[in-house]
Amino acid sequence: MDRPIKLNNLGNAFQLRFDCLGLLDDLDQAIAAKEQLVDLIPDDNVTKPSLLSDLSNVLQQQFSCSGKLIHIEKTILTRQRAVDLLHDANPFKSAILNNLGIALQLRFGQARDLNDIKQAIAVFQKAVDLTSDGYMDKPRKLNNLGNALQSQFDHLRALADMDRAINARQKAVALTSNDHADKPALLNNLGDAFKSRFDHSKNINDINSALVAKQQAVDLVPEGHRSKMDRLNNLGNVFKSRFDFQGKLDDIQKAIALFQESVNLTKKGDAGKPIKLDNLGLALQSRFSCLKNIQDIETAIDVHKLAVKLTHKGHFDRPRQLNHYGDALLTQFDRTGRLEDLEKGILFLQRAVDANPEGHADTPHRLSNLGVAFESRFLRLREVHDIEKAIIANQKAVDLIPDGHFHKPGLLANLGNALHLKFEHAHKVEDINEAITVKQQAVDLSLDNPNRPARLNNLANALRTRFDYLGEQPDIKRAIRVMQEAMDLAPDVHTLKPIWLSNFGIIFRSKFFRSKKLKDLDRSISLQKKAVELMPNDHATKATLMRNLGNAFNSRFLYFKAASDLETACSFYQNASLKTSGDPVVQLEAAIYWSQRTSSLDSSMMAFKRFIELIPRVVWLGQKVHYRYRNLPIIGKAISAAAACAIKAQNFPQAVEWLEEGRSIVWGQILQLRTPLDELQKEYPDKARELRIISQALEAAGTMSESESQNNESDFRNSSLEEETQTHCRFARRYGDLLDEIRGLKGFESFFKPRKFHELASASARTSVVILNAAESSCDALVLCNPTDDVRHIPLPILDHQQNLGRLKLKTSKKVDHSASLQRLLAELWSNIVQPILSQINSLPASDHGLLPHITWCATGPFAFLPLHAAGIYASPDSKKNMNISDFAVSSYTTNLSHLLISGSKHRKKHPRILAISQPHAEGFQDIPKTVTEVEGIKIYLPQGQLHHLNGSEATVDAVLEQMRHHEWVHLACHGLQDVEKPLECAFVLHDNKLKLERLMAQSLENAELAVLSACQTATGDQTLPEESVHLAAGMLSVGYPSVIATMWAIHDSDGPIMTSKLYEYLFKHQELVLSPAYALHEAMKHLKEKIGVKEFERWVPFVHFGL
Repeated sequence: MDRPIKLNNLGNAFQLRFDCLGLLDDLDQAIAAKEQLVDLIPDDNVTKPSLLSDLSNVLQQQFSCSGKLIHIEKTILTRQRAVDLLHDANPFKSAILNNLGIALQLRFGQARDLNDIKQAIAVFQKAVDLTSDGYMDKPRKLNNLGNALQSQFDHLRALADMDRAINARQKAVALTSNDHADKPALLNNLGDAFKSRFDHSKNINDINSALVAKQQAVDLVPEGHRSKMDRLNNLGNVFKSRFDFQGKLDDIQKAIALFQESVNLTKKGDAGKPIKLDNLGLALQSRFSCLKNIQDIETAIDVHKLAVKLTHKGHFDRPRQLNHYGDALLTQFDRTGRLEDLEKGILFLQRAVDANPEGHADTPHRLSNLGVAFESRFLRLREVHDIEKAIIANQKAVDLIPDGHFHKPGLLANLGNALHLKFEHAHKVEDINEAITVKQQAVDLSLDNPNRPARLNNLANALRTRFDYLGEQPDIKRAIRVMQEAMDLAPDVHTLKPIWLSNFGIIFRSKFFRSKKLKDLDRSISLQKKAVELMPNDHATKATLMRNLGNAFNSRFLYFKAASDLETACSFYQNASLKTSGDPVVQLEAAIYWSQRTSSLDSSMMAFKRFIELIPRVVWLGQKVHYRYRNLPIIGKAISAAAACAIKAQNFPQAVEWLEEGRSIVWGQILQLRTPLDELQKEYPDKARELRIISQALEAAGTMSESESQNNESDFRNSSLEEETQTHCRFARRYGDLLDEIRGLKGFESFFKPRKFHELASASARTSVVILNAAESSCDALVLCNPTDDVRHIPLPILDHQQNLGRLKLKTSKKVDHSASLQRLLAELWSNIVQPILSQINSLPASDHGLLPHITWCATGPFAFLPLHAAGIYASPDSKKNMNISDFAVSSYTTNLSHLLISGSKHRKKHPRILAISQPHAEGFQDIPKTVTEVEGIKIYLPQGQLHHLNGSEATVDAVLEQMRHHEWVHLACHGLQDVEKPLECAFVLHDNKLKLERLMAQSLENAELAVLSACQTATGDQTLPEESVHLAAGMLSVGYPSVIATMWAIHDSDGPIMTSKLYEYLFKHQELVLSPAYALHEAMKHLKEKIGVKEFERWVPFVHFGL
């Protein structure tokens, strides 16, 4: 018998050393010794069950270390052997049964096999049944039975399981005296059971019972005991749950106090500290929702940040803490409107979703939170992929959560909101119909839910939206009824009440537009006034509410003509636009409305000044270029109105400055990022270096192609893409801060600020500049003849009506097929625009070489699409009356004055290298065989080796871009494409692909001098963006070419060689001329007209010159 004793002692020794040192090899040795011992002892030996139990405990310890299923399975088998060897009468059997139940529950937690938890419940129940009430271990067995029943309830959601769990735990508590060390833990577990049943049934008695049990648990723990902090934290959770259900402020105040005490008692380095911090942060957020004290949300963010910092990656609680941190940042964004809070919040919510284990119960909630964040960013930045990602995330959340779950209505509401927003963007009726269906489901499932008012508000808004679109009366009646219920349920102290009141007011305004009843509009104003009064002044949404209220007063003025209503509307528009926080698009709109409604010229000038200040926030460097363009149509129209206002005020320099700031905004941003930093480098090299690095990063991020950036944008789980977006935004914010820092340095006060008039006037140093502006109130020309002269203003009264300009623009919106039509258009341009300007100027400065004077047209709005360079009368019976602009001046165009300033600073090489591209047979396009002849015609004027020709298959996108870097001039003889829907998709058609405008924008060519675009539609702009000059010619200017020759529509294949030959002949004969490309084109067009006849307008008119 010595060997069994020695094996037993050896196993115990190894186990003891493992407990001291934690070496897994010792644990393995202990198991080996104890397994040998068990094998030596026969089953009929009375000690065998005890030895098997001892071995199973070490095996369970091994599982705790390894997490391997095989180890817990060996534990279960060993304990089952021990159980099988004992009769029910044996007092030791109930203890081993209890341990077997624990092992089965552990395996359930690992493998999620329902048979394990069912067996565990049966085993625990037998252990309880075999133990008399007076036995000291019975309460623990009852508690374990309750735990297993609760685990089954968590999985199957069968209320009967939770009822049995509560019953078992109540018995455990009843059988334990107050002075027993286990009593606080048993009470705490009983409280957990009541809370779980409350979470399922929402019976207030359950949460009250949970509070009683948890409070008793706290009271029984002596001060200084290590479990006190946990009991306080648990009690705080129950008070917060009751607050979430009933909204009573006293409950959240108690919860915060308890959480704070728990955190204070928890030592640094304690593994439980992060969860306690997390709970404190959630409670502070809840109090913020009630009291709107900004300090609460700021403290909550700090607390959540610390919780995340203290939780290592891979910890099972980390997704929860990341989610709560992101949610707190979003809550702060809702209050402050700071975009960095939103961007950071999305990043942490994304990380929470990514870190969430597959099948986790909180996955739906975290997905929905991320979806809501994407909705918020869509509302702010209007980037379509955000609303698509919001719908995907919210739909997945709804699909994952079971019917009957308490949180399902909230997830449905979030999905409905996303669909609603998608409708407002795309106007597909199926989206708003689905949104209403989903929102109604959310309302129906929220009968006793404290969030019912919010769900009702969402539904009412969707009904109002559909009414505005379809005009069906049942929708507006139902919207009013639903919104009234929301108002009745929501107290004035609710943080969202002002927004709901404003929405209710908008519903009545929509009703008024159909009913024309004053009482509807009065009710709208009354509700929205209360909304503005209730909303704190520093809230980011206040600007939106004020804008909405201004709209209501403006509507009442338009219908009932009370001057006081117009004054009040202007006041609200003004205040909304001047708020320091809020949605910049809303503020921009408010500034525009203010400018339109005020009767004071001074007030209009103030409104437009604010409008100009807001443009960089709306067309923000932190967005991709293709998204910046989406906010521009409203800006272009208002810029023209701003200039007209300044002209009316006789402030012509201001008009020039505003037109410059509001035209070619995106091009201007790209050019600014490429501006040399020589002076800054000399004085402050560190600042210059950082600015150069950030500028390059911003340009690279902003000009990423739309297809490239959208490859994975609909995948809401794409963390790397989200972090790339965050980095882009971070660079944009740092760029703005860095400019402010540089402007604080001596000598750099105006660094990168919009150019003032005295700088812009220098654009007329080599050419007379005529700026044309078209607004609803007037049409005007502003002329700069040289840098030292005052601006000359020439009103164009005949074109006061937009209808006339629209008719002229329409004639050039497509390729012109009829010479007669174009002839009439050119005559109108001469009579109504060009001739009045020339007659007012009297005399233009002559060229230095005795040539015709030069005019550069800077055409805005509808003027941007007119062939001003060909204006004239060509078919008068009296030949003396036939005259055109080319008799008096050579014409060029510019997208803005800054391009002329930049172009004028470039020095041209005497012997430029020329790259020529011809693409005679592009797949899918009509053949243009004369393009090869065209290029051959250039070679005769050049020495060997000065021209590099890429023809057909040689002219790939990459090859062309590479060669453009090494040649000063480029000649493109190929098809050009204009895409009205996606202006950045405008492209040159090359052999392997299209060279798109967005790809060109990413290039920066320092040696570029001249680009000749002998391709169709290279100077045709997007009519929705006339101020942006979104065409290939402008793209080449942006790339760095100071001079670009292009075409307004497709040219005849046979005309290309004729024009090219004459063009290059003149260029190489007159290289000393500063404006030689403009004069060369003038001569080439003159030659073409003589050859084909002047009335072949559609053949010679399309050729245009941009730049100097």
